[in-house]
Amino acid sequence: MPGEPPAGLTNLTVNVPAGKMMIIRASSLPRMIPDGVRIQCGGGMFAPDMNSDLSTRCGPRYLAGPCVFTYAPEMFPMENCVFDYDVVSANGIQTEAGTNIVVEVPAGKRLRFLDGSYPVTLTVTLTNGASARFRVSSDTTDTATGVTLSPVGFELAGPLTVRVGDPTLLWNSSYLTYFFAADVIQAEGQSIQSPVGSIVTVQKSVDLETWFPAFIVTSESAPKAFYRLNVTR
Repeated sequence: MPGEPPAGLTNLTVNVPAGKMMIIRASSLPRMIPDGVRIQCGGGMFAPDMNSDLSTRCGPRYLAGPCVFTYAPEMFPMENCVFDYDVVSANGIQTEAGTNIVVEVPAGKRLRFLDGSYPVTLTVTLTNGASARFRVSSDTTDTATGVTLSPVGFELAGPLTVRVGDPTLLWNSSYLTYFFAADVIQAEGQSIQSPVGSIVTVQKSVDLETWFPAFIVTSESAPKAFYRLNVTR
């Protein structure tokens, strides 16, 4: 129907260009059975195992371009899956995939997660060489040993280095969608003041009940930025 987001079934391929982001709002992917899902980004690829939860039960999934999302079931070729998704404009948001993800967080920036192949294992190393390893999981029932943190509100202040993946595993493919943040957005009169790294999302609706993101941007090149909404016909 006009105005509704696209949906896909078996053999779905979505090419997300640079400056765009794929938002999977809902899907019928079962928990812990992500057979046939592939996320390619740069020279890396994420191929989930049986411990990866790519369902949308905990919220939407976010993939920033340039990347390619594919769904082509291998174990059960006749099993269709429905994806309710959209591709919107985005800036300052990155997705990395593969077995050797390294994120350098510069001084004055804070790393925040928008999405990832949770649970993921992170090794954080400071400039003095001190390091710590822990897991980030969106599942409150995660009973793995060791320190497990929620991605909600989680951030790491630079300068430091973050390595994604468990080095003790032979295959530790992961993906991570992240951005560098500063302070929260402040409204001033009819403008929105957005400090460095904050996310500004413009949403659209045809009934004032169901809202879809139409534009997402992070302000990262200036100490602060102002945004305004201009609608023309």
